[in-house]
Amino acid sequence: MTKLDFYRLIGFLFYGSLVRLPCKSDYWTATCGLETVTKSITRDRVDELLRSLHFNDNVLQVHVIDKIQPLINLFNDQCGSIVNPEKIISVDEQMVGYKGKSAPKSLKQYMPQKPTQRGFKFCTNNIFIITSSNNYQFICSTRSSFQNDDNQEKLAKRYDDIKLVDKSGMVVIDLLDNVPKGSHIFVDNYFASLKLLDYMTALGYGLTCILRSNRIGNCPIESEKSMLKQPRGHYDYLVSSDKKMIIVGWQDNRRVLIASNVIGIEPITQLSRWIKKQRKKNYIDAP
Repeated sequence: MTKLDFYRLIGFLFYGSLVRLPCKSDYWTATCGLETVTKSITRDRVDELLRSLHFNDNVLQVHVIDKIQPLINLFNDQCGSIVNPEKIISVDEQMVGYKGKSAPKSLKQYMPQKPTQRGFKFCTNNIFIITSSNNYQFICSTRSSFQNDDNQEKLAKRYDDIKLVDKSGMVVIDLLDNVPKGSHIFVDNYFASLKLLDYMTALGYGLTCILRSNRIGNCPIESEKSMLKQPRGHYDYLVSSDKKMIIVGWQDNRRVLIASNVIGIEPITQLSRWIKKQRKKNYIDAP
């Protein structure tokens, strides 16, 4: 593979991700053939390059993800060289679409609620990313790459931290290596827990998150059963004894739990909602 071949292959992959056709070979057919592709590289050459393309030495593999770990590292290094982490960022998960049969079954999973339903599993879940407030992705990693560390002291500390914030919460901690203290992090209910909020407060990071009902411990906030009897817009909140954290229960179609160590319930805003019994839209309170 020459350098020019590699650039042409990458160009085809980028082009194919923007100009979608049902099958890869359609880019070279007489009816759908696109000159941008056909004049650049042949179908057989693309197949040959994809079969022979390696980013790591297979002999040295220890973890399942090692085959593409150098590519992930290159992506992170390049993004880090052109983007400075912002003060407001979010941590999320993302599927990598794949329907082939050559990859190990342990790496693939089916998630019907995701836009990309079938793809690589990458150990326990998907690819975890950090995005800034302008939607620029600047850190990408996998659960396997977090564990791929020969430093036994770091690994021991990591396992101790997992006991505090669980595996899903540890993903957030792992992705904050180059994020400045004082940054405001947003996460969804997959990662969030009151333990993570407490831990992030101790580290000096701001965190705002949506919580699952089974991750609030013995917090005496109004129960979901009680809130269902209340009108939409009803809310209840509790503040920690040190005044550093707040958890809010808000009744929409169902109870929504939100926790933060940065913001409180003020200001109370108004949201438009369709009220089924009244058969019209109305405004409800939202902390």
